[in-house]
Parts: sequence; C-alpha cells; structure tokens
Amino acid sequence: METLQNIDTFLANYLGLTDSEIQTFKQNMDKLILKKKDCFIEQGKRAAIKGFVNRGCTRTYFTDHNGKENIIFFSFEGSWIGDIESYHSNKPSRITIEAIEDSELLVISKNNFELIQKKMPILNQWYEMSAVKMYSSLFDKLIESKIRSPKDRYEFLIEKHPHIFQRIPLKYISDYLEIEPQSLSRLRKRLSKS
Repeated sequence: METLQNIDTFLANYLGLTDSEIQTFKQNMDKLILKKKDCFIEQGKRAAIKGFVNRGCTRTYFTDHNGKENIIFFSFEGSWIGDIESYHSNKPSRITIEAIEDSELLVISKNNFELIQKKMPILNQWYEMSAVKMYSSLFDKLIESKIRSPKDRYEFLIEKHPHIFQRIPLKYISDYLEIEPQSLSRLRKRLSKS
C-alpha cells in the first residue's frame, strides 16, 4: 500500500524492524482521515491511541481558563502524535490535537501497541527515547520563550521548518512564537529586506 510508505521507512530505518515485523506492526494500525479542523485528540477526553502523521500536519494546543488557545507545537509527516500523559494515566487529556490541513494518520490503540511491544522489545527502547525527545522539545520551547528574543525564536523556527509559512496560518505561528500577528508580519518584512 503506497499510503503506508512513510511508516515502512520509519519502522525499517529508525527501528530496524524486519519486513515481517513491519507487516505485524501495520496490521495493528488503522487509517484515519482528518479533514482540516478535525480533532485527533480533544482536551477533556481520554486519549488511548497514538498516531503517525502519514500526510498533512497538525497543531497541538491547550485552551486556558480564559478560553485562549496556546499552541505547543506543530507536527508534520513522519511524526508520532498523541497525549502521553492521558495515554498512560487514562485521565482526560489536557491538550487538543487538530488537523491544520486535510491529513491522513495511521493510528494504533493502546491495547494493540502493548501486544506488539511484547513481541518486539525494540519498541520499548524506541518509546522511551520518544518520551525523552518530546520532553526535551517541550523544555527547549519553554527555555526559548524565556531567553530568546522574538527575532531569535522566529529565525530558529524557520531554520527547523523552512516551509512552515506555506503550510501553517500566520495566526498559529504567531501564537506558537508568542508574538502578536502584526509584530510577526513586521518582523518578517524587516528580515526579508535584510
């Protein structure tokens, strides 16, 4: 199946799974099509699945007590998405994951993942590394917001995701960078001239 090519590459190259292990893994996954603005996980609901972004992109955010959405990060093709805390604790999620574009996810339930973890111990190491990587990313973002200037945060984002402005609305990027949309527009113009 062509739509599963990205997951095949991930499982073979990143995890080193054999062809038969890849087939076992994929047999435990379901395809989920999200239209733009559809939610994969909703704040306040339990999240007992995780997903691989095969096509499209999402934003992960939480809504604070004032009703303001606060974007934590964006996820593009080849990313795993979910709420680790809700997934493990069975508590309601504190985040929402929403499709920014029409997206195709390959999803696996907690039960199915735990079944194949027993057959493939390498998944335990990968899952642990993924949790550390996610923690590190969130910690980096927190530090960036405290010590980097808006210009530095913008340049760092462009360095990591050079085509982000072609895929993500300006209002979401400004929220992620914690910069007012007008200020971000001025910053972009100023930097494009220099």
